[in-house]
Amino acid sequence: MFDFSGEQISKFATNCLIVAGGFVAGYLFGALAAVGFDKLVIHRQSPHELHKAVRILCGLLAAVLVALLVFGGGLGVGGGGSGGPDRTPTTGSPATAGPATKPTDPNEPVAKVEVEAVRVRVLAGTEVEKGSDKFYRLGEAGEPADRGAVLAAVGERKKAAKGAVVLVYEFGREAGPNTIAFTELATDAKQAGVQLMSDDEYRKFVKAGK
Repeated sequence: MFDFSGEQISKFATNCLIVAGGFVAGYLFGALAAVGFDKLVIHRQSPHELHKAVRILCGLLAAVLVALLVFGGGLGVGGGGSGGPDRTPTTGSPATAGPATKPTDPNEPVAKVEVEAVRVRVLAGTEVEKGSDKFYRLGEAGEPADRGAVLAAVGERKKAAKGAVVLVYEFGREAGPNTIAFTELATDAKQAGVQLMSDDEYRKFVKAGK
């Protein structure tokens, strides 16, 4: 539909004047280009008809370029602003819509993380043989072990485990968190890249992961 309102007619007339100005600018540029070509390239004056043709051609090219800019690719005077096509973006277009994302189901079960524990009992006092450096006991009824044996057990478990490995400790009758054996155990756990936790912490950790 053509819109012949006063505002649209005024815009159309203004655009036409701009196009005419573009022709004049191109015409003058063509004249300067022809004169420059004669002086700098061929060093003589070209025929008058050739100059005129160059001026008209440059004017027409400039007018076309300006028309494409001001009319937006068309000379219609419809309701699309200054005569150009309606560029109102459409929402929900299949061509521009992104890939659909699956909504998160709050009731969907979360995959459990498998955790394997290496249990160690920290010994001190009379539980340690005099002159021995075996301040740990691996497992429930294992033999006393030193720091190297604990690290080796953790390393073997990490190789075979499908999930994370944690080091679960408990204290002997005379051991506690302030003993050197426990401090060294915490250092070794950090070096091995495993988490150190008490038996109660481990039970809560496993229960929370179910």
